[in-house]
Amino acid sequence: MTSNKDLLNKAQSVAVNVSLMRIHLWEAKCSRDVSVKPTAVEVAVEIGTELLKGETENLLPFGCKFTLVGTDKNVQKQVFEIIVSFCVVYEIKDKYKPTDDETKAFGLTNAIFNAWPYVREMVQNLIVRMDLPAFVLPTITIGQLAKMGESPEPLSVQDICESTRKSKPDINQG
Repeated sequence: MTSNKDLLNKAQSVAVNVSLMRIHLWEAKCSRDVSVKPTAVEVAVEIGTELLKGETENLLPFGCKFTLVGTDKNVQKQVFEIIVSFCVVYEIKDKYKPTDDETKAFGLTNAIFNAWPYVREMVQNLIVRMDLPAFVLPTITIGQLAKMGESPEPLSVQDICESTRKSKPDINQG
């Protein structure tokens, strides 16, 4: 098993040899159970990434998928689900060729980190459009992403807040 430090070192070796070119929406899907009037919603976040085939050899594109599920803890019913994927494309500098382990580490940390602000904006927008109380996902750090490792368990939004020392958000606050 790769340690957090090893994962971050591998990601860093790629980070110094690439530059971010673009981030664009790849896929999006959302749903809401309108039969549930939410009272105490907990949000779980599942994050995944995959290396995509580049247009040219000097590109390093990642598909970053984010699944958020809001469940009303009082009635144990799912209130909403948002699945959104972004394509994050990097340009590789000067014939650098990352190893498979370095590429995987970079995707698990940097690619997700770069896509996160777009996810936060989209989730906030969709939550309001689903007629739920406004909600903003907290920021996330590369260190938090490294701790998730290669097979992350779904995070709760509270987990993210606690690890960044912010107050726990409540989707029910208006």
